Amino acid sequence: YPLCALAVSDERPVSTQSTMGGTSVRQDEGSTVHAELKENHSKSINPKTHPPPQDLWKWIDDNSESLVPPICNKLMVGNGADFKIMFVGGRSRNERGDYHVEAGEEFFYQLKGDMVLKVKDGDEFKDINIREGEVYLHPPYVPHSPQTRA
Repeated sequence: YPLCALAVSDERPVSTQSTMGGTSVRQDEGSTVHAELKENHSKSINPKTHPPPQDLWKWIDDNSESLVPPICNKLMVGNGADFKIMFVGGRSRNERGDYHVEAGEEFFYQLKGDMVLKVKDGDEFKDINIREGEVYLHPPYVPHSPQTRA
């Protein structure tokens, strides 16, 4: 059955001469972003939003009941975080009629089967086919509707 991993960032990338909440940010030649940390900035890992490494296929197997109708999706990482990893699956055809947007880029990795990502690119509607084993990075604020094939 089709299975797609999605990674979504709610924040746009930091540009070379930006400021974040009054904090000066610069980007060096190695594309590493450096920012001065505020005194109250958290320096610990929250296991609810950033769990330890996991065996991907074991997680999929353990959560397979959520990847079939009527649910067809499960959030793996990112409950309350700026970056999320979600899995969408199902044994049947998923023909969403709605389009949605994300504030950040959305990364698609088609693990099993094929899918089509219906997009509204300006005034034009297009289909982006994503086949098993392929990846695709969708830009922020572009309406889209992911659909699986049976």
